[in-house]
Amino acid sequence: MLDILPYAVTIIIASGVVILNFLNSEYQNTFFLLKGYWVTWAYFLMYGLSAVVIFVFYRHLIDSGTFQIEGPLISDIWVQAIVIGLVAKDILKQKIYTAKFGRRKFPIGLDTLVFGMEILFLRSIDRRHRYELREYLARFKNQYTNLDEVKQRVIDDLSEEGESETEKEVRGAKNIKTVFFLYLKDNGRRSFESLFPC
Repeated sequence: MLDILPYAVTIIIASGVVILNFLNSEYQNTFFLLKGYWVTWAYFLMYGLSAVVIFVFYRHLIDSGTFQIEGPLISDIWVQAIVIGLVAKDILKQKIYTAKFGRRKFPIGLDTLVFGMEILFLRSIDRRHRYELREYLARFKNQYTNLDEVKQRVIDDLSEEGESETEKEVRGAKNIKTVFFLYLKDNGRRSFESLFPC
């Protein structure tokens, strides 16, 4: 049992790093729309499992000179698990092999394992996000039908901070859905639902 715990730590840390990056992306204030979607969690887990693959082949990668970790206590398996979990996504970008075909060289790295899947996951996540966003905003769009009134609410709320890029975009918006999205994207669910109670 104790033997698999470092691998579990690696999975949790590597997945956690990807979750933090994801939460600081375009989905920062709309992640609540995706948290129930299994593909989102599969995407995070994919990086955790990739980190385990790196951890399993850690000795081989070091012995081949491909990979090196230096620092205090690095000989401890728990420290290795934590460090590999933290840097797994960056390690995946490194090229380990080079295949030659005639004069052309093709670098091959660990990212080959996950690159194709990542594209599929992110496309699926993006499609689901657009669908969930449309459904979520439809509830408010049915109650708030006057574009000028919606714009004014948002502008009044945003103008406390001085004119922002969002405020400029809101002024130029041609429909309520766009105004809702701009405000939600920049301010999050709590602020949105506070400004537009439904």
